[in-house]
Amino acid sequence: MLGGLGASPNPVRRSPLRSPPKLEAKGPPKAAPINFYRKLQTDPLTRAKWFDEVTWQVQNYPPGYRTDGVYIYTLAAYGDPDSPFGWDVDHIRPVERGGGDEASNLRPLRCSINRGHRGR
Repeated sequence: MLGGLGASPNPVRRSPLRSPPKLEAKGPPKAAPINFYRKLQTDPLTRAKWFDEVTWQVQNYPPGYRTDGVYIYTLAAYGDPDSPFGWDVDHIRPVERGGGDEASNLRPLRCSINRGHRGR
């Protein structure tokens, strides 16, 4: 067939329609897990609330003196190694041995004892 009428000898191949790539729905970025141990060290309000939860009022002592059943502490003496009521936040199971920074693995402990048993 002349004059351009009819089939061309090299038909154009058309690729089938492709569906757009599937996009995964992304929500808001995940927040880093809260390191409760660090929060206790840096946030006085969190520390005060936790201190009240893990200790109780000592009978026959002025208000503010609390105990964990072994030692007597005051919230104001946090981190004061020179105070007889000074205390630190201690890991019950050390992080080096698989313990975490969650509240269930933390306790108040006298500064002199906590600073003396690091890494044991």
